[in-house]
Amino acid sequence: MEYEAARYDTRAVSLGGYGTLVPFHGTSSFDPASPGEARYIPLPMDVESNIATVDDVRDRLEEVNKHLDVGLGQGELYYTLHYMDYGLYSSGVERLMEDLETGFELGEALKGTLEDRYEKELELHRPCFTILSAGEYGIFYLMLRGAVRRAEDESEEDEVVYYHDGGMLIDQPVTSWPNIEEVRQSDGGPITQQATEIVSEAAKLSGGVSLREVTPVDQSVDVGDADIVAARNPYDGSSVRGNDEEIAEAVEETSHLTFRIRGGTVGFEEEEEFTTSTMSIFRPKEVTMWGAPLVICFPLCSAKNN
Repeated sequence: MEYEAARYDTRAVSLGGYGTLVPFHGTSSFDPASPGEARYIPLPMDVESNIATVDDVRDRLEEVNKHLDVGLGQGELYYTLHYMDYGLYSSGVERLMEDLETGFELGEALKGTLEDRYEKELELHRPCFTILSAGEYGIFYLMLRGAVRRAEDESEEDEVVYYHDGGMLIDQPVTSWPNIEEVRQSDGGPITQQATEIVSEAAKLSGGVSLREVTPVDQSVDVGDADIVAARNPYDGSSVRGNDEEIAEAVEETSHLTFRIRGGTVGFEEEEEFTTSTMSIFRPKEVTMWGAPLVICFPLCSAKNN
């Protein structure tokens, strides 16, 4: 089949900025459709002025990996990098560190590429990351908003730093969780499990719709894992079977997504087409990226071979 990129890439790009869809392809015990309110447990970093360096982010990820069984590898940790009008999707802590170090430069390069491709002006503003990975009892999330810390000495370089907000999203209260006390450093005090309403909806299409602009992306755990492809988002706001305006708007404004292939694939070039018909979506109302909604989706597709 024909596809846009001649090589297997690690990142997929999309038009649509802050507040658009965040795809997640990991497996988690968190059930967004569980009855009643869910809970989230804030996990603030112990850094000065609430500003984290790239090393601080790595330290936090290694900490939750050690204590909360949060996966960091390719095919375990997924992240979305949003600028004001566009963004990208990728997987794995090593790629994440690369993108954190070069968030603004990457944004400028991607801006030029997408403006040429789509013949429209795009705004960068600042890099904002949403990082998701399955962990003990639920989903770990870490949201980062980029800034530049100016060097005091002219001989030194400016440093990219990040405002941050993170925690664990769980569908039921946990009565005892010793491991999280290692991350929270609560000195034996009670762990706050704040309530949040989960809006859980689905986007549906009539019959199986063939995906367009399909490109393979290297985001799987290993060769034996189900593959992931990038493609144009076939869903729009009217396909959302619910009345949540922020979810509908996020779907409408997202031009491309990554899709996990049900059952994997015999080989990208051997497939005749990839089809999709439904996508699960949820939004924790009380967890936002500095006012922009966090809208998490689970895009799936099926492969049809020749």
